[in-house]
Amino acid sequence: MSAVLGCGRLGYDPQALDELDASIVDAARRGDSSSSGLDAALPIDAASDPPDPDAMPPIDASASVERDAGVDAGVDAGGRRDAGPRPDGGPAPPGCLAGGYLGRRYLYCEDLRTRNDAAMRCADLGMRLVRVDDSAEQDFVDVLRVADRVWIGATDEVREGDWTWNDGTLFFRDATGGGQPIGGAYVHWGAAEPNGARRENCAMIVSSSVWIDEDCTMAVPYVCEPL
Repeated sequence: MSAVLGCGRLGYDPQALDELDASIVDAARRGDSSSSGLDAALPIDAASDPPDPDAMPPIDASASVERDAGVDAGVDAGGRRDAGPRPDGGPAPPGCLAGGYLGRRYLYCEDLRTRNDAAMRCADLGMRLVRVDDSAEQDFVDVLRVADRVWIGATDEVREGDWTWNDGTLFFRDATGGGQPIGGAYVHWGAAEPNGARRENCAMIVSSSVWIDEDCTMAVPYVCEPL
């Protein structure tokens, strides 16, 4: 004889309880509450197993790293890398200002360098010290520069009195009794310039916007142009 206690049972049937527990678990796995007589069954998430520590993380095939092909890299005298002028009009190297003339990009760089060091820096950037071929280009360089003195690409170091540009083009010959442009080349020497003889073999633009010859070991800013 069974006795009643609280919920209607004084005793219990172990087999019946095991069968009830099994039915609850089975209903929970199926998400079916009706078969157990419960109002709701808690679903068991089969995906909640702990992660495998040896599993590899997924690879994002869309990620990639590409070098900016628009930048020419150079190395300055201190071993630091400089970003060269970009054809898309991007930023100039540190310490330089960029400007455009006839679709070409020029740089005025304010760090102080000897003439030969300035030429090397321009070369590292894939450029050269500026060659001034006419009055319009002279005016442009004059506006671009900030310093009173800047190196340009003219020198008579190879042969005294024969002034050439970086590419070796002879444009001015300083003969006895006054110099003469070669083949109608543009020059913009100041009065009585060049006058330094063997002491001054490199050309610069000065505050009065004219060219003078000067000691090549002076350290001043400079202007670079495309090759």
